[in-house]
Amino acid sequence: MNSTKFSTSSKRAASISSPNGVRASDTSDELRLAGVDFDGDKLIARFANGGTIAVDVRRYPRLERATPAQRKKWRLIGKGSGIHWESLDEDLSVENSLFASAKKAA
Repeated sequence: MNSTKFSTSSKRAASISSPNGVRASDTSDELRLAGVDFDGDKLIARFANGGTIAVDVRRYPRLERATPAQRKKWRLIGKGSGIHWESLDEDLSVENSLFASAKKAA
């Protein structure tokens, strides 16, 4: 079952790759994170351009075991290129974690 969804700001489906061929290390608005939410077993990353990517939280054992309160205590790192949970000692980057997980699930 495909548990990953990526959408652009125009809300149409897109492939699980860096939009417009831009690498996350470029940290353009296309790939700059704006926030993160959880919906059941999905981690939903929100991008500055309005796009989202949803990945199965079971790919990240610390986040899977975390309480809802712990999951809410995150901060953006690297000018929006990643997310950090201090109390969980967990870091996810756009390029190496989120897009990699999305590709594995596709």
